[in-house]
Amino acid sequence: MATSLHNLSQYDITTIPDASNMCFGIVVAEWNEEITGALLDGAVKTLEKHGALPENIHIKTVPGSFELIYGAHQMVLHGGYDAVIILGSVIRGETPHFDYICQGVTAGIARLNTTSEIPIIYGLLTTNDLQQALDRCGIVVAEWNEEITGALLDGAVKTLEKHGAGYVGFVKIASDYSSTDAGNLAKLYAGLSFYNLGKYTEAVTYLEKFSTKGDAMVSPTATAALANAYAQTGNVDKAISTLKKAADMADSKADDVNNSISPTFLLQAGKLLESQKKNDEALNIYQDIKKKYVNSSLVQSSEIDKYIERVSE
Repeated sequence: MATSLHNLSQYDITTIPDASNMCFGIVVAEWNEEITGALLDGAVKTLEKHGALPENIHIKTVPGSFELIYGAHQMVLHGGYDAVIILGSVIRGETPHFDYICQGVTAGIARLNTTSEIPIIYGLLTTNDLQQALDRCGIVVAEWNEEITGALLDGAVKTLEKHGAGYVGFVKIASDYSSTDAGNLAKLYAGLSFYNLGKYTEAVTYLEKFSTKGDAMVSPTATAALANAYAQTGNVDKAISTLKKAADMADSKADDVNNSISPTFLLQAGKLLESQKKNDEALNIYQDIKKKYVNSSLVQSSEIDKYIERVSE
C-alpha cells in the first residue's frame, strides 16, 4: 500500500515463503469498483510474484464491503485455502454510513480470524476522501460497460469533493438504467449525494427508490440513511420507525443479533424520541439495547447506561 509521497508496503522479499504450493481465496467488493479493482490487481500480482500459480488464486465478488464477511466465511467453509484475502473500499461521507460499515466489517473479520484455522487478511481501505483511496491503490475504471462506470466515477469525484453537482451522473444512471443492478445502486448513490448536499427531500426520493431486496448487509445501512433523511425533512415519526426497521433487517441477516450496527440504529431512534420529549419510549429502546445486544460496544462500555440514566431522571 502507498500514498503519493510514501511507500507503506516495503518489506524484505527474502523473508517471504514460496507460494507455489499454496492456494488463496480473494473476496473483493464491487462497491467503489474503480478502487477495489486496483486492489485486486495488486494483490494478484503480488501473490504471483511470490510464486502463487494463477489457477490457485480463486476470486469471488460480493456487492459491497459488508458482504466481505459472508464471502470470506463461505471460502473458509469451502476449505482448501491457505489464506483468504478480503478487499474493499469505504469512503467517508457526511452520514453515519461510513462508521457502520467499517465497524461491522472489522468486527466480522476479527471474529472469523478467531474461529478459523486459516488467516483472513484484512484489505479494507477506509479513507476520508476519494483522493486518499486513489493514492493508496491507483485508479482503474472498469472498461466493461464504460458508459456506466465512467459516469459513476465522475459523479463520485464531484460529490465527494463537494462541487455541488456530483449527483447528476447518478441521477442519469438511475433513470437510464433503472431496471439494472447498476441503476439500483445509482439510486442509493444519488440519495446519499443529495443528502450530503443538504437536499433532503431529493435524498428521500432516491433512497426510497433504492431496492433492498436480495442484499444482506448494505440494505440495513441504506434503510438507516433513509431514516436520517426523513428526520432532516421533519418527518421524525417515520424516521424512528425506519430506524427500527433497519435494526430488524440487520438482525434478520445475523446468526443471532447484529451487535455492530443494530444498536447504533436503535440508539438514533431513542435520541429522536428524546427530542420529542417521549422519554418513556426512549427508555424502552435503551433498555432493549442493553438486554438484547449484550456484546455490543454500547453495552460492553456501559455507555448505554448513560442514556438510561438520562431519561430515567
